[in-house]
Amino acid sequence: METQISALRAKIRADLRRDGFSFCPRLLVGSATAQVADVLGSLVNLPELLPESGIPVVQTLVPRERNEVGRNQYSGNYGLGAFPLHSDLAHWAVPPRYFILRCIVGGDDVFTQLLSWAPIVDRIGARSLRRAVFTARKHRIGYSCLVRALSTCNGRDVMRWDPLFLRPLNAPAQEVALAITSSNWDAKIQKILLQHPGDVLLVDNWRSLHGRAAVPDKSAQRQIERIYLSEVYD
Repeated sequence: METQISALRAKIRADLRRDGFSFCPRLLVGSATAQVADVLGSLVNLPELLPESGIPVVQTLVPRERNEVGRNQYSGNYGLGAFPLHSDLAHWAVPPRYFILRCIVGGDDVFTQLLSWAPIVDRIGARSLRRAVFTARKHRIGYSCLVRALSTCNGRDVMRWDPLFLRPLNAPAQEVALAITSSNWDAKIQKILLQHPGDVLLVDNWRSLHGRAAVPDKSAQRQIERIYLSEVYD
C-alpha cells in the first residue's frame, strides 16, 4: 500500500508540473473524501481559519437554480448554466494553492473545463498581469481589498481571476479581464469528466483556471465534494 501511495503521489506531482492539474479515476473508492485528501496533501481547515464563514472542510457541490442560493455563490448568479473560468477564492489575500473535486454522484455530460495560465501570460505578458489591480467585491476577514492578477507568495507565482468576485481597478486589470473573457481559448482548454464515484480532479489553483459546463436536466443529481489543500505531498 505504501508503494502504491508513493507512486500515486509521484504521478500527481508530475501531472501538476506538466498540466497544472491531475485526474485520478476511481481513486480509493469506499473511502471518505477527507481521507482521500489526507493521503494526497495537507487539508485547509476553513472552519478553524475562518470560523465566521460557515464553510466546512468538505464542501458538497450540487447543481442549483439561481433562486435557490444567494448571489455570493456561483449558482446564485449562473444557476444551471455554465460557470465561467475562474480561480477559487480569488478575492482572498492568498487563495488556496490546491483543491480537490471528488465525484460522489457523476454525470456523463457535465465537464470541468481547465485553462492553464501559460497561454494567458503569453498573450498578455507577465508585466501587465503584475500591474493589474482588482478590488474584491466585499472586504472581510481573510480577504484582501486589493489583489493583483499576478503576485508572489513564498517565492511562487500566484495567478488569479474571477469575473464575479473581482472588479478591475486600473487599465491593466481591464486589459486582463477583456483578454480572458473575450478571447477564444477553446483550443487551449482541457475538459475532465467526473463521471464515476471516486473520480478525483486535483487542481493547482495558482496555475490553472477552471469552469463548469452547463448542467442538463438528466444530470441534476450530480454531486461533487471539494476540499482545499495547502500543499501536495511528495
